[in-house]
Amino acid sequence: KTWPITRRIFGFPAELGLKNLKRNRARYRATVFSLIISIVLFLSASTLSAYMRRGLDMTAQGIDFDVLVYASGDRMEDLENARQIFEQAKAEGLAESAISSSVQYNIELPLTQEMLTQKTIEQLNPEIFQQEEYTANVELLSLDEDSYQAYLKEAGIQPEELEEGQFGAVLVNDIQLYKGNYQFERYEATNLTPGDQLTIRAEGGEKTVEIPLRVTACSSVMPAGMPEYVRNPLTIVLVMEQGQIERLSQHLKEQSGRDGLCLQTQMYFTSQNPEALCESLEELSANFAGGMFFVENMEEERQAAESLTIIIQVFTYGFVILLALISVANIFNTLSTSIALRKREFAMLKSVGMTPQGFNQMMDYESLFYGLKALLYGLPISFGVMVLMYRIMARNLEFGFFVPWGSVVIAVAAVYLVVGVTMLYGGKKIKKQNIIEGLRQENI
Repeated sequence: KTWPITRRIFGFPAELGLKNLKRNRARYRATVFSLIISIVLFLSASTLSAYMRRGLDMTAQGIDFDVLVYASGDRMEDLENARQIFEQAKAEGLAESAISSSVQYNIELPLTQEMLTQKTIEQLNPEIFQQEEYTANVELLSLDEDSYQAYLKEAGIQPEELEEGQFGAVLVNDIQLYKGNYQFERYEATNLTPGDQLTIRAEGGEKTVEIPLRVTACSSVMPAGMPEYVRNPLTIVLVMEQGQIERLSQHLKEQSGRDGLCLQTQMYFTSQNPEALCESLEELSANFAGGMFFVENMEEERQAAESLTIIIQVFTYGFVILLALISVANIFNTLSTSIALRKREFAMLKSVGMTPQGFNQMMDYESLFYGLKALLYGLPISFGVMVLMYRIMARNLEFGFFVPWGSVVIAVAAVYLVVGVTMLYGGKKIKKQNIIEGLRQENI
């Protein structure tokens, strides 16, 4: 039996095709099962490859340099030693471009509610939402003179001139907040404008030192040495020229009797020969007397990650293609055998008046029903595998769940291509048979 709606929507040839599928359940189920396996394997491999590519892109996000040097210390002498190594590395000519930056984290910035935009206040925890004054974390970044001028040019800003003895910094006001699951939101963090006066607090010795700081310009460009996003909405990013941070540290030392700045220095190099540059930097690091000096060949890591991804993709797709070919061969053999065994049935249908057009429609609808049944089971199973893969990958990488829709379209098209070609091949062989000889044939 079939649903009456089948004849109403698709016509009598479609009903005949559906009756045949129900009458030969064993062959029908074997074919559908082979199609389901092929769909699940192909989409699982495509999803794994897409997730691995997303993970690789995330780890390489913002990395447009070949060699990274990281140095840290809590004295200005350490910063000076790191800068000397930087200048020596540039002088050797192994680097095509070089940027040096120092980040200082352990200072605070008091801000009133009027200084913050409504969007920033909405991102705060309810516990501190109603406070009149907030204490923001400051990420104070200093760039060497050449890098600072290049940053100003890239940001398209011209900072205000400072009076002698004043401290000033460029405020990165247009920030990108990381909200989890690879979701970001960009907005202006403060209502501050060039010329506004701030007060930074730093722990120095036995007392807290307050230092006035002027906003010389506002920028929407995050400089080198800083991530593309912040995790805390109460994070203020300030950019200074290297001479400014040195004077700031000296002023702090005079006020408190100690440096009080925990400095982290990064150097970024692009080079045609990263390996030779790394060897040179490691030799130069013998002169560094600070807390830590670390050289990392980012180009080597990038190539290793790319190679690993390619190897896994080749292995995965090779395995899937092999199994898919076996499944396709099984489908072709099952369908073509089924059509060959139905010669007497087809001859009977033609003898009672089925036209060639009706015969073609019946075969087309059988192909349609095969594909629909395979997709009805194959796609939900594949989506379940995608969710499982995502949950495994999300333990180490934070990105939003997504479906490789391009692969889904390919899978749907491939199912109907395989079934359609097989049915077309079998149908052409049947068309040439003689009706009388077909009626006399006995299937064994």
